[in-house]
Amino acid sequence: MSIRLLVVAMVSLLSFNSFAACTTYWNASAYGDTQLDSIALLNLRGAPVAHVTTAHLRQLVDIKNRLTFAANVKAALWLCDDATPNASAWNISGLRLVVFNLGMLDFLQWNPDAVSAVMAHEVAHIALGHSPAARWEKTKATLASLSASTSGDRATSSSSAGIAPVQLSAPDLKSLLLFKKFSRDDELQADSEGIKLLTRVGINPEGALKAHSSFLDKMGDRGGGYLDSHPSQKERVKQSASYLATDSKAKQLVAQIQYEAASNEEYTDAAEAFIKSKSWKKLGVLTNQWLAHSYENALAFYYRGIYLSAGLNQKTQARKLFYKALELDPDNARARLELCVALFEEGQKLESTYCQRNIAKSEDKQAFKARTFGASLWVGGEIEPFTSVIVARNGSNSKYVTNLVDLAKRNGLAATNHFAE
Repeated sequence: MSIRLLVVAMVSLLSFNSFAACTTYWNASAYGDTQLDSIALLNLRGAPVAHVTTAHLRQLVDIKNRLTFAANVKAALWLCDDATPNASAWNISGLRLVVFNLGMLDFLQWNPDAVSAVMAHEVAHIALGHSPAARWEKTKATLASLSASTSGDRATSSSSAGIAPVQLSAPDLKSLLLFKKFSRDDELQADSEGIKLLTRVGINPEGALKAHSSFLDKMGDRGGGYLDSHPSQKERVKQSASYLATDSKAKQLVAQIQYEAASNEEYTDAAEAFIKSKSWKKLGVLTNQWLAHSYENALAFYYRGIYLSAGLNQKTQARKLFYKALELDPDNARARLELCVALFEEGQKLESTYCQRNIAKSEDKQAFKARTFGASLWVGGEIEPFTSVIVARNGSNSKYVTNLVDLAKRNGLAATNHFAE
């Protein structure tokens, strides 16, 4: 089932260059307490623009909430339909927003550390009072302090063939250069403050270095010029690396995260060995210890679910733990597969069918089919309307699941309006 996430048309704000490509906005916090596995982001015509898993959306909102609480600011989180990798902070006349383009989330591949770093940077802008208006006031104050006026001088920009050059008076040029300089200064300050916020809430501060390095590797060394609003990526990478190497709190948190990763690896190896030997009682003891050591741990919940499902045949309880594992780590592919299978085994075949739409790996999709509907499973159409999903079989008795009745008819499929098979 699709849910419209409070689509907001901000036509009056689209004049800002950084948002000129955005046509639709969604309030990411407006999804409510839905238990649906994924949500369709609809445009103003009601057509789906993109699909996001509920787990990813919850994680995004949780990151924003933690960072804004630590920064002592209130700001909403909006998503925008622009495919450009960009995120921005709005701090206009009391309107405080963090805006993520869908293109930014795709560029970062929803990596929680990198996404958190970008989020922290934007929250830092708001906390530090950065805005075009504030930079302009700073520019005017700086110009007023200059002892000599050069208003009679002229400066001419370079021209392209067939385009008349733009002429600027010296004060205008100074204003522009100062404004851009203060913008670059704000970006570097927000980078540093963002890492502080990440450290304060216990999120891996190395995500900042990961995000800047990713931009540098994939998009080149942009920015840093006199007329650029942002510093160069090389400068931002260098500053982030220097901060992480010298700040004691950041270093301590990184060391702790590395220790937890090593501990997870040891627990995982032991769990896999117990599963291979079907030592379910030992797996139960191990997962109890694991959760006691690190309770909010996606892997621990996943293996605990395996113990309950395979060892004790407690399918419903296991399904809840797989769901919990996905809440903590939306990219846990094994938890996703087991959740979809568990739904099928509980008789929730429709939910299971749409759960598998978010299985990313082809081998996991094949494993899902083999463990549930069989090798021939096809799912088509939008999730909404929920009640129109049909089961269809062709002449070879291969099974199809779709809500596109016309498609079923065109392919000679005999459709039934129920899911009780």
